[in-house]
Amino acid sequence: LAGLEKFSKKEIDNYPNLKIISRFGTGVDNVDLDYAKKKKVLVLKTRQEPVLPTAELTVALILMITRKLFQNVTSLKNKKWLQFKGRNLKSKKVGIIGFGLIGRSVANILDKFGCEIHFCDKKKIKYKNYKQVNISKIFKYSDIICLHLNFTQDQENFISKKTLNLMKKNCILINTARGSFINEDDLFLHLKKNKNFTAVSDCFKKEPYIGKLLNLKNFFGTSHVSSNTYESRIAMSKKSFLNIIKKYKFFQYGKIKSKKN
Repeated sequence: LAGLEKFSKKEIDNYPNLKIISRFGTGVDNVDLDYAKKKKVLVLKTRQEPVLPTAELTVALILMITRKLFQNVTSLKNKKWLQFKGRNLKSKKVGIIGFGLIGRSVANILDKFGCEIHFCDKKKIKYKNYKQVNISKIFKYSDIICLHLNFTQDQENFISKKTLNLMKKNCILINTARGSFINEDDLFLHLKKNKNFTAVSDCFKKEPYIGKLLNLKNFFGTSHVSSNTYESRIAMSKKSFLNIIKKYKFFQYGKIKSKKN
């Protein structure tokens, strides 16, 4: 059973009898998939279980920014009766990068708020009335951009100075996928220069994160809690264990008395 710990060639070789790595989550970027395949190690994951809580958190973060909930709550906690003016979510152009299970779930929720949904994905997808567009249109025209891709090494620093400069000056960038998608130094400089641009990240390249982004008023972070609900954690625990049991019959560990065993 594996969380976010690394399974490179070295770690896999440390366990000569290893047959299955069952991920407690959806991402498998912490596993050397090519080497696992070479060693005939099966890599499994819990695909469905983190979808709803991650989508809900994404929408919650969007609402927090658009309605300036953090500022309004914090000021009253400090016994200051201040009113920070937010924006309506209706009619906002939302660009979703990566349109798998989580991206679609986010789109379905935001659709009910009256948002205009656009998405991009490596695959050609037809889904409801949402428009699939190229990545440059997502960057240029979106009021809100959400990252929901599966991470691969070639996408490290996907969000950098170049792509940030394509976005609207008052864009909201939400990352509940993987920290490595974002060049954190470039994001820091962009946020410092563009006070109306806002970024929120639930994940970072190095965790726990205590870096300079936290000093900026237009950056908000959470401590990798996207799937961290009671319901989701129970479901993921069960599924990651049952994934092993389900596949166990394909391997021979001594004499198995019956199919039930």
